[in-house]
Amino acid sequence: MIRRTAIAIACAAALSGCATFTQDDVVASVDDADLEQADFDARYAGVAPDASGGRYAGDIARTVITSWIIEQVLDQVGLIEFYEQGPETSGITCVSLVRPTDIVAAQEYVDRLERGLDWTDFVAATFPEVPDGGDVSCIPTTTLGPLAFQLAGMSLERPYAVFLFDDQSVAVLRMRPTAEVDPLEIAAIAQAVDPELLADVGNVLDRVDVTVDPQFGRFDPEAGSVVAIG
Repeated sequence: MIRRTAIAIACAAALSGCATFTQDDVVASVDDADLEQADFDARYAGVAPDASGGRYAGDIARTVITSWIIEQVLDQVGLIEFYEQGPETSGITCVSLVRPTDIVAAQEYVDRLERGLDWTDFVAATFPEVPDGGDVSCIPTTTLGPLAFQLAGMSLERPYAVFLFDDQSVAVLRMRPTAEVDPLEIAAIAQAVDPELLADVGNVLDRVDVTVDPQFGRFDPEAGSVVAIG
C-alpha cells in the first residue's frame, strides 16, 4: 500500500489541470491523447456494469478518468507498450484465470477462446462462482520461478495459455488488456522489476497537459486524482 501510494503521488505530482474544455465527445485528454466518450463508457461499465441511461456515479467516473490519465503518462514513458509485449518480455504478469478440472478441459477452453469466444461471457457461463472475471493481482513474472516458462509467447495478440501448477492442478490464463489493469498496479510491479523503467516519468510530468470535462471534475495535482469541482 505504501509503495502504491508513493507511485500515485510521483505519477501525478506535476500534472496540471486546464479549465478550458470544448470537445463534447471527449471526457479528458493528456496532450494529444483523448479519452473519448465511447471509451470512457466502456471503462466505466467495466467498473459499474449496472450503469445505464447515461447516468454516472461521480466518484466512479472520477476514478475511471484518473486511471486513464495515469495510463497515458505511463504510455509516454514506454511502460504500456513494454507491458503489452507480454509477461516473458516485460517481467510483469497481469492475468485473469479460471481453474478447470483437468488439462484436457483447459486446452479445450483455450481452443474456444482463441476461436473468438468472449472471456467475460465464458467465465460468466462456465465459472459463475468466480468473481471479477477471474482477475488476480499482478505479480513479477520471476515470482513464478521454474513455472514461468509456461508464459512464453503470451502477449495481447496471444493472450491465452494453459498453466500447470506444482500440485498438477491446472488453470486457463488470460493476459489482461491494459485498459482492464490499474496502471498504478503495472507501475508498482515495474518498480519492483526494474526501477529504470520509470526513470523518465519526471520528464513527462514536467511537460504534460491534462484536461478534464468539468461535468466530471478537475485534475488536482496535489491529490493525484480527478476531484469534484466546488
